This record gives sequence, C-alpha cells and structure tokens, in this order.
Amino acid sequence: MWLLGLKWLAVIAALAFLVVKLKDHTHLLRPNILGWESPMLVIFAFLLMPLNWMLEALKWKKLTSHFAQLSVLQALKAVLIGVFYTMFTPNRVGEGAGRLYFLPAGNKTRAGYAFVLGSGAQLLSTLIMGALGLIYFSLAPEQEPWLNSVYLLVLLALLVLVVVLYISPLRKNIQGIAQEQQGFFSSRIATLQHYKLKMKTQILFLSLLRYMVFSSQFVLCLLALQPNHGMLELYARVAAVYLGSTIVPSFALAEIGLRESLAILIFQSSSFSATIVFQLTLLVWVINLLVPALLGITIFLQTKKSKK
Repeated sequence: MWLLGLKWLAVIAALAFLVVKLKDHTHLLRPNILGWESPMLVIFAFLLMPLNWMLEALKWKKLTSHFAQLSVLQALKAVLIGVFYTMFTPNRVGEGAGRLYFLPAGNKTRAGYAFVLGSGAQLLSTLIMGALGLIYFSLAPEQEPWLNSVYLLVLLALLVLVVVLYISPLRKNIQGIAQEQQGFFSSRIATLQHYKLKMKTQILFLSLLRYMVFSSQFVLCLLALQPNHGMLELYARVAAVYLGSTIVPSFALAEIGLRESLAILIFQSSSFSATIVFQLTLLVWVINLLVPALLGITIFLQTKKSKK
C-alpha cells in the first residue's frame, strides 16, 4: 500500500513539474504536424505500431506453445485486450489477465509463468539498451545534469540481477524439485522445464527487436522536427527515457505525466524545447498505447458479445 502511495506521489510531482515547465507555452501545446520539416516520418512511426504489437503477439504465441495452440491472430487479439486492461491497473498487472483470452481453461498458472517470462525479457532488453544509453552519456565530453555514478551503479546492479534470475541454467534444479513434489505442485513446477535456454534466448531476441521498433518510433518523431540531429544521441536519450519510466512503474494512464516529465528532464540539455518534448512523448504514447487500447476494447466487446 505504501509503495502505491509513493507511485501516486511521483505522478503528482511529475504533473507539477510539467505545469512549471509548460505554463508559459500553453499556446504551443497543439502539435502542427504538417508544419514539421519531415511529417512523413511521423506517419512512418505510426505505421510501425502494428509491427510493435505483432512482435509481442509472436512472443506470446511462442511462450504458450507447449500448452495452447494459438494462431497469430488470436495471440494478437489477446495482447491488445491486455493493453486495454493495463490502462486501468497498477504496474500493468491487468495485461497478464488480458492474455488469458483464447487460452484453454485450466491454464492460469502456466499463462502466469509465460507472462512473467515475456515481461522479464522485455525488462531485460530495456535495461540492456538503457545501460548502453547511459554509457554513451558517461563518455561524452560534457556530463549530463541528470546522469551520476549512483544511477549507473543501480542500473548495472539491476541488470546483473535480471541476468542471473532470467538466464541462469536452473533446469536441473527444477527437475529435482518436480520429482520430489506430488500432484498439483509437481505439474506446475514441471511447466518451467519447457522454457529452456534456447527458447529464452529467442524470446529475448524478439524483445530486443520490439524495443528497437518502439524506440525507433520515438526517434522518427524527433527527426520529423529536426532531421539533421544526431541519430546516436537521440537513441541514447530515448533509451534513458524508457529506462527511467521502467524503474518508476505506474498506471498506464499515469504515464502521461511521468514519462513526459522524465523526457523533458533528459532532453533539457539538447536542442529540443520542453514543449516539443512534451508533444512528441505524448504523441508516441497515443500511437503505442492509446490506439492499441481502443482496438483492445473493441475486440473485448466483440468477444463478450460472441460468448452470449
């Protein structure tokens, strides 16, 4: 309960930060996409949205392949319903509940394992790319005001922890535990044996690929305003934004304040103004969360209607 209170305190602080930063620029908050230097890049970023969620659907299909035979379309529908659920649940826990759609009955525990593994792979990819982004700034001639050694040490500690827990070869230990247990627990523990290192590596690869897609969407929107900006720096700043928003999780709707505030802070020493960063971060949120959530609620209502 106290952790949830801290998260809402962070949301309130982020919204206050936005008010202070943008109070003198409210007349500029309406984005004029046609006035940007390369508006086609924004359209291309939007067209990457189906690829983003298709990669997540492929991950879900693969993770559930040993206990369910989902089609790619069913997996995609389940993922989109999960996006709709996650808009109103803390730490996006509702996303896992949405994934249960189209699965055979009696697979909640297995689906839970699959969802945790898939989410862990996406977290690991964010930590890896975030670490590379921080290394880029730590090697820059001028130190970024938001970067410090403690932040980097915390990141590396998280990275090591996730690697140890996620990639460690625990299969032999799991087999031993499964043989000692009986009935219910035996079958649940044995489920973990299906996730061998090869599959975990494939899931991590899909997660990294998906990360590159949605981070590229952000970069494309930035380049739409300043086409001559350095690509490497943009990717590094975007990686830092996603890293920070992952470390401070919250309701998907609350990300409107948190991620925008974090992006303004990280881009403050660049040539992008606070207003522009706010616009672009909000635009990416609409493309990658709001639009898929609207598709998800449509699929959810159709599914409910067909079950009646």
